[in-house]
Amino acid sequence: MTNKKQTAVGYLRVSTEKQNDSQLGLSAQRAQIKDYASRNGLKIVRWYTDVASGASQVNERQGLSSLINELEPETRVLIANRTRLAREIMLSLWVEKEIQRVHCVLESCDGSGNGTTPTDALLRNILSSFADFERHQISDRTKRALQELKKTRKLGRPTFGHRYTDLGALEPDPDTYPTYLRMMELRSEGLNYSQIQRMLNKEEHRSQTGKEFSPSLVRNLIFRIEKTKEE
Repeated sequence: MTNKKQTAVGYLRVSTEKQNDSQLGLSAQRAQIKDYASRNGLKIVRWYTDVASGASQVNERQGLSSLINELEPETRVLIANRTRLAREIMLSLWVEKEIQRVHCVLESCDGSGNGTTPTDALLRNILSSFADFERHQISDRTKRALQELKKTRKLGRPTFGHRYTDLGALEPDPDTYPTYLRMMELRSEGLNYSQIQRMLNKEEHRSQTGKEFSPSLVRNLIFRIEKTKEE
């Protein structure tokens, strides 16, 4: 008689689409989590994904919010490493407390901070503190670089689904980013511009001006998005 595998869920996060193409991308994280689950006899029953900053709050992350709300007791929550959960120390601690509150456990697939001893808890706090420190360093470097950039060139119109921050950095536009993701998903499935236009309008997606899509508009938006990615 074989032992029943314990259930687990996987959580994936990248900060940006560019990071998704790197070694920290969603595919790489998924592979790490699958390997860890296989080595530890776990059955992954659900996956949750976010494209969001490590400092963004839970209500700004649909994947993490759903994970917390849908957790069942005795489930193990798997992440590739602890920076994928959050880079803001208070947020990281709060999420882990919420997971523990429903008698579940958070496990990092690189082994860092796993366990229940006081030493393990101390290591988790140290790792969260370093992640928070690194986040502030990255933010400071980015602000200074963007301030210099604004002195030397004028920013053009942002690509569809995005907007500029006060410092001139691109970030997802909450009003159009879901439509952008759906458009690029349909494009990756091989649909032509007319088919994409029909699907977007059928699903009640709208352009930046609030109008329905046309094949030519879809073509122009995708062309500009792909051109920007090449640059």
